[in-house]
Amino acid sequence: MAQPVGVRGWLLYICIAFTILGPIKMIEFIHGTSAPIMLATYITIAVTSFIAGLATWATRSSAFLFLRIALVARLLYSFLQVYLGMELARQQFSTTLDLAKQEFMSAAINILLVLLLFFYFRFSKRVRNTFGRNI
Repeated sequence: MAQPVGVRGWLLYICIAFTILGPIKMIEFIHGTSAPIMLATYITIAVTSFIAGLATWATRSSAFLFLRIALVARLLYSFLQVYLGMELARQQFSTTLDLAKQEFMSAAINILLVLLLFFYFRFSKRVRNTFGRNI
């Protein structure tokens, strides 16, 4: 049986998510905020995600570098979400407590996503066969 190789399957979905879906979502977030730190964060995630997805899709040798940068950017964003959630929770208002819960849930999902993506790129046979190694 032939070994999986090329940008297909989960790897193709991840490339689409990094190159198209993720940046589109970040553009939505950019339009919804005016805070400079959040604008910088969303732009950074959109750009790093796009470059990582493009390099992976093109099976460039630089793909793993850009993937690491994109995953670290997403992880740092998760820590920012936890910080914002703690600040909102300290205010003790029902509306801010709901927002804090949303931030904590979003941070947890982002951290889980980063871990899943890291382990996929670390242990995937398709990634190893396509790039000659894993992340």
